Amino acid sequence: DAGVARVILGTVAVRQPEIVEQAIKKFGANALAVAIDAREGRVAIEGWKKGGGIEAVTFAQRLQTLGVELVIHTDIARDGMLSGVNLPALQEMLARTNLRVIASGGVRDMNDLHALRQLHHARLDGVIIGRALYEGTIQLASTINWSNGVLE
Repeated sequence: DAGVARVILGTVAVRQPEIVEQAIKKFGANALAVAIDAREGRVAIEGWKKGGGIEAVTFAQRLQTLGVELVIHTDIARDGMLSGVNLPALQEMLARTNLRVIASGGVRDMNDLHALRQLHHARLDGVIIGRALYEGTIQLASTINWSNGVLE
């Protein structure tokens, strides 16, 4: 036991889905998440260098058949841009799969977190916040309060 609770797979899940299936059989679905990095709704791989492949939701549906339960959905065009979360893409992912989803890419301020909460979706498992913290448009204490249900 190395203290690792979960491994996140990216490109390898696209190129070698059998590895995902084997990992789930050996370690369980809770030990694995798959990063789905999407540009204009299509999966991008190899550090976002190669894109235009399979539709992100179709890929997520395939992952679900392999036993995946959790994905991290990143909108590449919004990541680090402070341009707001891609709510329609998240809603589509949640509507067309049974996966738990962590939202990533574009969070700019607390309004985005409130918009995510307004989705009222039990499988929206979390949100990744990066640049908004660095730039100070969101305060860490506010995000912790938000995650605990305290509105600001």
